[in-house]
Amino acid sequence: MSEERRDDFAELLETNLSTSMARAYKEQRVEFWYQPDTEAENIVIQPWYRSIMRSRLPKVKKVVKILNAHLSGLADLL
Repeated sequence: MSEERRDDFAELLETNLSTSMARAYKEQRVEFWYQPDTEAENIVIQPWYRSIMRSRLPKVKKVVKILNAHLSGLADLL
């Protein structure tokens, strides 16, 4: 993330926790695309998924449930 984006993100964290949490989860999701294999993907995805399921972000949970249902198909795209 660029310096400017980091500064914007820090400001966002201070002003709107729900929005900033959703963005943080999105940024963490990017790691999935850089994993070398399915096993590594699962190591990255499972803690991320559990963390979101414990959150109070119903719209994010809904999207993550859809992604999780299609995880094997997404992994095949890599």
